[in-house]
Amino acid sequence: MLLINMFLECADAARADYLISGNQRHFPAFWKGTKIISPSEFLSIIAPHLFR
Repeated sequence: MLLINMFLECADAARADYLISGNQRHFPAFWKGTKIISPSEFLSIIAPHLFR
C-alpha cells in the first residue's frame, strides 16, 4: 500500500490529469484532481491528437 500511496502523492504533487496503471484495482478511480486510467483508456484519449 505504501508504494501505491507514493504514486498517488507524486501525481498530486505534479498536478497530473491522469495516472496510468495496468493495475487499476489497487487504485481509487480518482485521487484529488487525478483520474486513474488504464493504458488503453489513455490511448483512446490521446489518439485523436496524434494524427493532426
